[in-house]
Amino acid sequence: ILQERGRTLIFQKNWEAADEYLDKAIRAGASKEMMLFRTRALLEEGDPRAAAAQLKDYMGDRQAKDFPLPVRSLHTQILARLRQESSTQVSSVVNQPVDTLVAAIPELQGIEPAANQDELAMILARTGEDVQAFFQNFPNTVSEEQVREERLGKNGETKDSLDEKFQYLLLAQPEKWGIGLEEIRADEYGGRTASKSLKAGLMLTSGFATASLLFHPSYQSGATFRLLGKQVLAGHPCYAVAFAQNPAKAKMGERFDTNKETVVVLFQGLAWIDTATYKIVRLRSDLLAPHPTIRLERQTTEITYLPVQFKQIAAAMWLPSAVAVTVGWSGKTFRNSHTYSRFRLFNIEMKDKPHGVAPTPPVETPAGPGGL
Repeated sequence: ILQERGRTLIFQKNWEAADEYLDKAIRAGASKEMMLFRTRALLEEGDPRAAAAQLKDYMGDRQAKDFPLPVRSLHTQILARLRQESSTQVSSVVNQPVDTLVAAIPELQGIEPAANQDELAMILARTGEDVQAFFQNFPNTVSEEQVREERLGKNGETKDSLDEKFQYLLLAQPEKWGIGLEEIRADEYGGRTASKSLKAGLMLTSGFATASLLFHPSYQSGATFRLLGKQVLAGHPCYAVAFAQNPAKAKMGERFDTNKETVVVLFQGLAWIDTATYKIVRLRSDLLAPHPTIRLERQTTEITYLPVQFKQIAAAMWLPSAVAVTVGWSGKTFRNSHTYSRFRLFNIEMKDKPHGVAPTPPVETPAGPGGL
């Protein structure tokens, strides 16, 4: 039933629906011919990488020249689409001309390009020291997180949306977890809570507080860096530094989980670093490369940091205040907006109970001037 429904949708040129039915049919043991139908649907849907992966499954170890003309033609079309796509995409921000990057990334408008890379080692060293101190001295915090989750149509219009609110806990437990923070979304009583996003067909994103780990001294060797120049951002004179993780050397990555498999995702991107304090004030990351096996085409994360002054801590802490995430996955586009406010410090007691987190009454510590 699934394969015949998929075949019918192909003839109706309803590519997205055909892909969904044929994918289910193939996993349920449909005839091998359905792989060719799904390859066509994926190609017409605008996903040549996923189409190439599906056709490879169909052909196995045989070459395209060994198949009949319809298969060879499909193979040729896919190669042409891939070549066209690669010729228009930026391979890595660390090896592209600055004017090309400015055209592709509007945030770089007004940058003063660097004449050389003489300052880069010093910038990485000072920024690395700051990031290391941040994670070493991080206190347990809780804030209010407002999340707007959307699924977009092909013209960018909102198809579905969901608004959620959480108590956002960041826990520092170096003796247990090593470098980094544990992130927990909780209800107003401190109990772990689940998002409604999956039931709504949406996607909840997370992990922003540890995004700066790429600049930690322990992880810098896993990426290539480049000083693009200087730029004033939100009143802060900044160094604009590009980065791209090296698959052969990267010591950290992000897991992207689907209901079928998990892949490790690596990134490239830009960091704007205050020239006086070496604090990261803005961070943008994009996929180092798409992942056709899971149909992950895009993941762009833009984080804006602001200083939060706690009464118990002398120096202000720069924490994510606003985050925008755009994900292109499985032929769909998701966009999430996160905002954080009312940061407080607290102590926790971990218990062997279903909700697991019981915070003591938080110490109210509103952000200082220019904070959240």
